[in-house]
Amino acid sequence: MHSRKKRRSLVIKQHQTLIKIRYCAEKNNHNGSWHVPKRRARKHPLASRRPMSAFLRFSKSCRKKVRVDNPHVDNTDIS
Repeated sequence: MHSRKKRRSLVIKQHQTLIKIRYCAEKNNHNGSWHVPKRRARKHPLASRRPMSAFLRFSKSCRKKVRVDNPHVDNTDIS
């Protein structure tokens, strides 16, 4: 039983060595950038949006009232 574990351990180490040799060879032959930029998938233009939160609904209704009372104020100042 003990010899099986040793044999298995030896086989695993040999396999790891082969993988490391292959990795180093591929790394040396590689031309170009190591970092691949992550690109976010574009959202479909007709896809539905998230529903408005309660605060956004409230502020939208209050913004209308403030706009009527103060027509000369910019929207950024109201928000």
